[in-house]
Amino acid sequence: MTNDRIRPIYRVGTVSLVLPDKTFYIDGAAFPGNSGSPVFVRPEPTGFADSGPPVFPAPNSGKFVGVVGEYLPYQEVAISSQTQRPRVVFEEHTGLSRVWSIDLIEEIINSSSFRTQLMRLKKAP
Repeated sequence: MTNDRIRPIYRVGTVSLVLPDKTFYIDGAAFPGNSGSPVFVRPEPTGFADSGPPVFPAPNSGKFVGVVGEYLPYQEVAISSQTQRPRVVFEEHTGLSRVWSIDLIEEIINSSSFRTQLMRLKKAP
């Protein structure tokens, strides 16, 4: 087997919480190194319109909705029984990942501070 091709990793997740800051959590594991990975609505071969026969392909099938921003770890702290101070922190994966929505990404790209930084980069030698 050769490793000369890109082999995407496909994981299934479910939106678990939509936040007012234009991000949302998915119950779908992401790991260090997955930040910036695209998130899509799962492609479906068929869908249903408000009225009428099934639609092929489904509306919004495969729609790009954001990028993975971070995964959320769970931390449990072991406290010393003698000193009552924290001694060890155990960190596990919660299975939740925060996604930066397309709306947030567009807002950032269209912001004056982003445009100013972009112009500085274009002028740099």
